[in-house]
Amino acid sequence: MFVSLKRFLFNKLIDALPSTCFSYRRFILRLMHVRTEKGAKVNEGFRVYGSGAVTIGQDTWLGKNCTLYTMPNAVISIGKNCDIGPETAFNCQTHETGTAEHRAGPCRFHDIRIGNGVWVGMRSSILCEDVGDGAVIGAASVVLSDVTKNALAAGNPAEVKKILPS
Repeated sequence: MFVSLKRFLFNKLIDALPSTCFSYRRFILRLMHVRTEKGAKVNEGFRVYGSGAVTIGQDTWLGKNCTLYTMPNAVISIGKNCDIGPETAFNCQTHETGTAEHRAGPCRFHDIRIGNGVWVGMRSSILCEDVGDGAVIGAASVVLSDVTKNALAAGNPAEVKKILPS
């Protein structure tokens, strides 16, 4: 509960910073228990909800208005040298299908791992557990299943369109 409240308050503080204040944002994110490595650039509107662990790798770019929905005991890890487009969402929780009276049944959650060198296009939703190193996710994709190393995946639901050279 305390981490969630702290994150809520710091989310508001991050919005008050000018767009070029990346080092100040990294400092505030560390206070939110978000591990940010050297050179990570987090833009305005970035939000972290919940109390799960978050790591943002070295020289990774997170575009405006990216959102991470975390859960206790679930980790969201974004590798180094990644480019994450604006308005991308990462969600490590879902629900079992419930009864007709209440379709959103019991909550379940999982870790999300984004490999090194990954490029995620604008307004994508990452709902899977693993996006491999060097993968590309097309804009506005809904990623429900894991994406292998060096794959280009796109669509709703996202499908692997081709394997890129290493």
